[in-house]
Amino acid sequence: MTIPHKRSLGVMVLFAVMSLAPGASAQDQSGILGGQTGSITYGPYLRLALGASDLAEDEGYWHPPGEADPDVFFELSSESAWTGSAAFGFDWNNGFRGDVSFLGFSGADIDAPWSRTSPRKPGPHANVETSVNSRAMMFTGHYSPLEQMGRYDAVQPFLSAGIGIASNEMDNWTRTNPGSTRPSRTFEGDTSQDFAWSVGFGVAMEIQRNGGKRPIILETAYGYYDLGTMIGGNKALINDGDSRPRDPFQFDNRQHVLSVGIRIPLTRY
Repeated sequence: MTIPHKRSLGVMVLFAVMSLAPGASAQDQSGILGGQTGSITYGPYLRLALGASDLAEDEGYWHPPGEADPDVFFELSSESAWTGSAAFGFDWNNGFRGDVSFLGFSGADIDAPWSRTSPRKPGPHANVETSVNSRAMMFTGHYSPLEQMGRYDAVQPFLSAGIGIASNEMDNWTRTNPGSTRPSRTFEGDTSQDFAWSVGFGVAMEIQRNGGKRPIILETAYGYYDLGTMIGGNKALINDGDSRPRDPFQFDNRQHVLSVGIRIPLTRY
């Protein structure tokens, strides 16, 4: 099954917002967006989201075993991957809310043909391929400027920023160089933990409220995530030689994420 590109997901998200908008019942009081006023959402909430992620970084590198070998840089290529998150937080209903979330990024295959060396040295040089996945725990704050100004519209744009820790896992990685005495060598993968941070923006729209019902809030969002360094191991598999790279294959694990989700206030008013 082909994973949808981020542009396709953006169209899906926009369609979801447009299709759900007519279902929100109007109230007597008018807001500046959509002519509707949102519910009181003060208190704890649960947030669930699904989306697609694309690698924001376009270059990786490794330093081969030989001391005289140059650093070899690679163009990174991968398909979009799925991402999912679950969060528990608190809404102060004054424009500010915060939550702790757990995120998972599905496995993605990485193809990395060599692009240049430093210092410059004629090729051909090795190409690399592997697969990667990541998980993260984030503490994120969200700011809704209209709500902070006292305008409780049913549709609210917001900004987000978060910090946390990420676990990055690279499977066994293979370097292939037809011009080498050993054309193909496979090295062990590795898992590492690193500091993570994120920034983003989105739109929240209330789609169910009043009549004693707990409101449901649809969120569509974009996020930029820096999950630290994705790095492989430097030990070759059995029968693939004993020499080790001075620096194994690695790259900065930065992700563009488009998501759609729901936020459910857990206190009923």
